[in-house]
Amino acid sequence: MSSKDRLQSQRPGVFRPSVVRDEGGGSTSVRFISKQDLDSGISYEDYFIYDESTGIKSTQQIPVDFSKFQNHTFFNSAQANVNVAFNSLINHYPFDGSREELEKFLNGLTGFDNYVLSQFPTNVGALVFSGATGRPSTEGTYIEVKDFSGADFVDFSSDRSGKSVLALDQKSYTIETQIFPAPLANGNEILFQKVSGSINGYTMAMKSDSSTSAAEVMFAIRSGSASLVVSASVPKNEFSHIAAVYDRSKDVGRLKFYLNSKLVNTSSTTAIFGPIDFNNSSLFIGSGSLHQGILENSANFTPSRTFSGSLDEVRIFQEARTEHDLKSNQERNIFATEPLRLYYKFNEPSASFGDNSIVLDSSGKSLHAKIANYSVYNRVTSSYPAALSSEDKKFNPVLFPQFEKVIDLNEKLLTSASTYDNTNPNLITRLVPSHYFDEGKNYFAMNSVDGDLMLPYSGTSIPGSGDLGSSQVLSAMLFVWAKFFDELKTSTDQFSKVLDPAYTSEEGVSDSFIKFLISHYGFEPPPILTKATPQQYFHGENVQGTYTDIETSLQSIRNQILRRFLVNIKDIVNSKGTLHSVKAALRATGLDPDILIRIKEYGGPKKFSFGQMRTKRATIQSFLDFSGSMNNRGNESIDAHGFTTSSPRMITTFLTGARKSVGFPEPVGAFAQPNTSFGGYHGVSTDASDGLFTSGSWSYEGLYRFPVSGNFVLSQSAARIHLTGTAAPSSKHGIAANLLVMTGAAPSVKLFLRSTTDAYTAAAKRPLEMILTGANVMDGDRWNISFGRERSDQNKNSLSSSFFLRCAKQEGGTLLEVYSTSSFYKEDPTANPAKIVFQKVGTLNTSGTFIVIGSQSVDTSANIFLNGPDVDAQAKLTDFNGEVSQIRFWSKALTKTEWKEHVRNPLSAGVQDPRKNYNFNTVITGAFERLRMDLSIDQPISASDVSGQIILTDFTQNGIDGTGSAFEASKTLFNFEKILFSSLPPAFDDLENSNKIRPRSFISSSNVSDFNASKAPLFEIPPNDMPQDDARFSVDFSVAAALNEDIITMFGTLDEIDEALGGANLQFSPDYPQLQVLRDNYFNKLEEKVSFKQFLEFFRWFDTSVGTMLEQLVPKNSNFLGVNFVIEPHSLERAKVQYQYNGQYIGEDFRTDLKGQYLLQLIEGRASKF
Repeated sequence: MSSKDRLQSQRPGVFRPSVVRDEGGGSTSVRFISKQDLDSGISYEDYFIYDESTGIKSTQQIPVDFSKFQNHTFFNSAQANVNVAFNSLINHYPFDGSREELEKFLNGLTGFDNYVLSQFPTNVGALVFSGATGRPSTEGTYIEVKDFSGADFVDFSSDRSGKSVLALDQKSYTIETQIFPAPLANGNEILFQKVSGSINGYTMAMKSDSSTSAAEVMFAIRSGSASLVVSASVPKNEFSHIAAVYDRSKDVGRLKFYLNSKLVNTSSTTAIFGPIDFNNSSLFIGSGSLHQGILENSANFTPSRTFSGSLDEVRIFQEARTEHDLKSNQERNIFATEPLRLYYKFNEPSASFGDNSIVLDSSGKSLHAKIANYSVYNRVTSSYPAALSSEDKKFNPVLFPQFEKVIDLNEKLLTSASTYDNTNPNLITRLVPSHYFDEGKNYFAMNSVDGDLMLPYSGTSIPGSGDLGSSQVLSAMLFVWAKFFDELKTSTDQFSKVLDPAYTSEEGVSDSFIKFLISHYGFEPPPILTKATPQQYFHGENVQGTYTDIETSLQSIRNQILRRFLVNIKDIVNSKGTLHSVKAALRATGLDPDILIRIKEYGGPKKFSFGQMRTKRATIQSFLDFSGSMNNRGNESIDAHGFTTSSPRMITTFLTGARKSVGFPEPVGAFAQPNTSFGGYHGVSTDASDGLFTSGSWSYEGLYRFPVSGNFVLSQSAARIHLTGTAAPSSKHGIAANLLVMTGAAPSVKLFLRSTTDAYTAAAKRPLEMILTGANVMDGDRWNISFGRERSDQNKNSLSSSFFLRCAKQEGGTLLEVYSTSSFYKEDPTANPAKIVFQKVGTLNTSGTFIVIGSQSVDTSANIFLNGPDVDAQAKLTDFNGEVSQIRFWSKALTKTEWKEHVRNPLSAGVQDPRKNYNFNTVITGAFERLRMDLSIDQPISASDVSGQIILTDFTQNGIDGTGSAFEASKTLFNFEKILFSSLPPAFDDLENSNKIRPRSFISSSNVSDFNASKAPLFEIPPNDMPQDDARFSVDFSVAAALNEDIITMFGTLDEIDEALGGANLQFSPDYPQLQVLRDNYFNKLEEKVSFKQFLEFFRWFDTSVGTMLEQLVPKNSNFLGVNFVIEPHSLERAKVQYQYNGQYIGEDFRTDLKGQYLLQLIEGRASKF
C-alpha cells in the first residue's frame, strides 16, 4: 500500500452525529451529589478535581486517547492545537506560583493541553558544587543572588518590582536545605552568606574538619556588636535536611538548628535584632568572604575554599519554621507563599537549553540567578541518592523552549498533526473559500497562507520566553471557534459511553459518572476513604502518616475501586442476599474475602467433632520456575560437578547439624556439655554421624507443577539426594536417591535409591526401585510428592528399613487423587550400619547429604550409589523444567495423616505431636525428629541477581538455605497463583457454619463418619443434632486471625488441642498446662512482635465504606453486625474456670478447705414405744 493510499484509508469521515436523540417529550433530572466540606487543603475551589458532583467540567475528565487527533480534533487545526498548547505551557505554567495559581492554570487546560503536559520532559536533581580554594575562582562553583526582584531576566519574571526580598526586616528568619557534604576533609566552606562589608549579616558554613564522616555546620547572625551562633554535626556522604531558624518572637530571640526536622541545638545567648543594613548586598551560595566576630569568643570566620558537595531544595523564609512545618515538607516540593523569599529546586536539566547556568527561583519573587564557573558536571546527580523521597516529577516539567527534548516533542507532535490536517475534511479553514486566505497572505506579506503558526515552536531563554508564530486574523478567529466546537463535541460524545463501564480509566465511562451509574443499577455507592484528609484524598500527601507521599491520590484509588465495582455490579446485584454477592463485592473493592478478612455466619449443630472440622481458605502461592528462566544454550561449559552455565538448578546446604538432643535414633557418641536443665540428657554429641539428619527416619516433600504444553522434557528428576566426599563418585556428587516423574502412555512417579558404600553388582546390592503407576503428575495441576525412610530399628525390623513414596493433589481442601506405596529394603546386604551413608560419615560422605533439583551431568566412573554405569539409566536422569514450591525435609518419617494434612493445606508443616516434633522445642524425652528445612518460596526477594543466582530462605531458622544458579540474570523467577485449600479450623471452638443444608443420615458408612451423622434410615433427628441457627452475620478484620492461621500449621490433627483442653484431669486445674507448652513452642519461632498498628492502619480506610456497601447486600432478616476490627486472644490463649469442689472425692481428714471451725448442734430426745 502506498503512503498516499494509506493516508486515504486513515482519512477521517465527514462529521456526523454519533448519538441520535429522541425528539419525544418528557424531562429527566440528574441528582447531583454535593461535595463534602473539604475546605482545608483546597486552594482553588473551582478546580474540577474538587467537585465530585456528576458531570463534566473539563475535557481532562473524559477518557480519551489524546495521542490520536481523530479522537478530539475535528474542526480545529491539529498543528495549531499543538503549538497553542506549547505556548500555554511554556509561557504560562506557574512554575513559581502558589498552589492556587497552579491549580487555576491546570483547571483551564483542555484535555489535549493536559496530554501534552504529561508528555513534557521532567527533571529532578541537585546541584553539585565543586570546591576550590579562594573566591572568586576559575574553578570553584557558587551562586550570586542579587537581592531585588527581577534582577535577571526581567522580561520573563513574574515579579519585576525590583524590591529587596531577603532582608531580615525585624522578622524571624529560616534557611533550610538538603545538604550532601563530600566525604572528604573540609576547610572553612560557606554554604550561605549575606553580609554588608564584613560585619553585619549572616553566614551558614562548615568549619574546617579532617573527618570524612561528619562536618560541623554553624549559622551565625551579627548586627553591630550583637551576635548569635549555633552549630551541629552533619553527616557526610549522604543527604541530610538542615534548617537554621532565627526566632525573633518575644522572649525568644534565639537561633535554632534542626537536623532532619529535629531540634538538635539552640544558641546559648539571645538577641532581638533590629534592621540590618544589608539590603543591597547579594546572597552568596557555596562561597563568601570574611565575616568578623561571629564565632565563639568573637573570633572571625574566614573561608578557605568554596563549598564541596551538593545542595538541593534551598528555601529561605521570612518566618520561624516550626518542627511540624519542617517535617511536613522535608520530603516534597512546596509552593510559593508570601513568607517564602527564595526557593531553588535545582531541577534544571543537565543537557543544553540555552544558558545552562540558569537557576530558577520558584518562590514567586523572581530571584533567578546563574551559576558561576558552571560545568555540565554540576548537574550530573545520577550517582547521588535522591534528596527528596516524595519529589513529584509531574510538578517539575522542563519548560525551557530551547531544551532538546522539548524541541523533539514539538517536532514529533507537529509531524503527526500535519499528516492528520492534510487528510481531515472537517478542518474549519477548508469550509471557507480559499481566496480569502490568499488575500490575507498578500495583505500581511506572509510566506504562506498559514503564516508562522504551523512552524516548530521556538524560544530564547527561561520559561516564559516562548514565541508563538503569527497567523492571519481570519485563521486565528476560525481556530478559536473550532477549538470550542471540538471541546463541545468531545464532551457530548461521552454521553454515548455513560453506560459503558470498563476496568481502566482510559476507556468507557468517565470517572465523573461512576457514582451516578452505580446508583442507576439500584445500588448506593459506598463512601470509600471517607476518613482521609483533603491532602491525602486529593493530593496523596502524608497518606501513611510519615510525611511522605504516594504516587497517586486517594481520589484516584477510590475511582479505581468504584470502577471495578461497576464492572461487576450486575453479578453483585443479581446475587443479592447470598454469600457469593458479599464476596463478589469485596473482591471488586480489592479485598480478597478468602485471605484478608473473615466472614462469619453463626450457628450450626450442637454436636461437632474436631476431626470433622475444616476451614476453607485461600493463599497466593509462589513457585520457583525452572522452565522459562534458562540462559541461551549452546556455549555451555561444564564444571567439576557436572553443572552447566545454562541450565538452572537449586542446591541446598548440607542436611546436617550438631546433635543436641536425645531421642530416636539413639546417639552413637556421648553428649558433651550436658544441659543441666534437662537432667543432663541434652548436650552436643561427640560423634559427627549423629548430626546427619538422615541418620534416622526422614522425609522429603515438595509441591510441584509441570507445564502441559511447550518445550519440556518428558521424564524429569523432581529431586535428588546427593553426597560429597573425597572418593569417587562423591568427589563429583554421588546420587543416593532420585525422585522421577515419568510421562507417556503410562504416567508414573518413580523413586530410585541406593545408599550402601559397596559397589553395585547385578546379582546383589541392587538399588531400590519404587513406582506409583497412574499418577499423571504432568497434568498441569499442583501435586505434593513425598518420599522417605523409616529406619529398620524404628519399624521393629532389624535388617530392612521401610521406604515410602506418595503423591496427591487437592482442590479446595478435597483430596482428588492419592497414590501411595511402601517397601522394605535392605540397604546393606550385611546389615552393617557403617556402610549406609545416610547414617555414617566417611570418605563417600564427608559433610552429609543435600538436595539438588536441576540438570546435571552424572559421574559414572565408580559403580557406587546410583552413579554406576550398570545401574538403570533412568536412575541417572536429572533434567527438570517444571515449577516447585514448599520444599521441606524432615528428620522423621511423616505419617500418612500428617502428610495428607500437608496436601490439603500446602502451608501446613503440622505434626501429630507438636510438643515433641515441632521445631522450636526440646523435651527431656528427645526431639530429634522434626522439620529441618523449609524452603517455602514465600520471600521478598523473587528475582535473580546480576549473576543469575537467587537465595531461597530456610524458614526453620536452621540455616539450610537453597541456592539457585544459572538462571537468567536480573529476572523475576517466581510465578504466583491463588490456591484454594482447607485447613484445620484456627477458631476451632467457634460455633460458625455457613452450610444450612445438613443431611443427618447416610447409607454410606464413609459419609456417616465424614459428616458425624447417623446410619440411614433416620426418622427423627436426635436432640443433640438439632442445629442452633443464628441470624448474626459479620465481616471481621481480626488482629489474631493471621496469627491463628499460622499457629494451626503446627498441628497435623487437633488431637493435641482436644487433649490439652478436654482432658478429664483438667477439671480442677487452674490453667491448661499443655496449652502453655504448645504456646511457648510456637512463640519461640517468632523473631518480632505482631504489629497491631499495621492492622489498624489498614482497617481504618475500609471500615465504614465496606460496611455501608455490604449492608445493602445482606438479607433483611439477617442481623448484620457490620465490619469490625476485632482484638481477641489467639487460639492458644484462653482463660480457665477452676472448679472448687474437688475435695468431695477424698477423705475428710485430707480436705484442706474444711480445716476450719466446726459448728455442732446437740439435739436431745426420748424414744417411746406405744
